[in-house]
Formats: sequence, C-alpha cells, structure tokens
Amino acid sequence: CRKAGCCDRCQAIRMFVGLCQNCTFLRKVENNKGSKFFLCRRSVEDKSFPKYPALPVVSCPGFKKLPPVSK
Repeated sequence: CRKAGCCDRCQAIRMFVGLCQNCTFLRKVENNKGSKFFLCRRSVEDKSFPKYPALPVVSCPGFKKLPPVSK
C-alpha cells in the first residue's frame, strides 16, 4: 500500500523491494504457488533494464516516481 504511516509489514516490503516500490514501471507478479516477483515494465521497451531486477533496488536511471495518492 502507499498510505502514510503504513503497517510494519508494508514497510518491510518497501525496504526489501527498494526504489521499485514507488516506481510507475513496477508490476507485481504472483505465480500459482504464491511466489511474488517484481517486474520492471521498462524492460519491455528498453532491454538495458532487467526484467526482474535484483532487490533491493537502491538506484535506477529509469525510476519514475508514482504520483501522489488522491484523498
């Protein structure tokens, strides 16, 4: 989630994923077994970006911040 003052679980996920968590190009993918993966949609058009980047991502030239959540 992207709420301010979020729960501990969401904050832990954010730390594990890193920069991608707040990127417009992130797509969360879950397989039939329940495993979760973080797909970089930039990789579709630009092959210099990894499809599934190593986490946590601490810097990325393709990062584009998500717009603020409307209240």
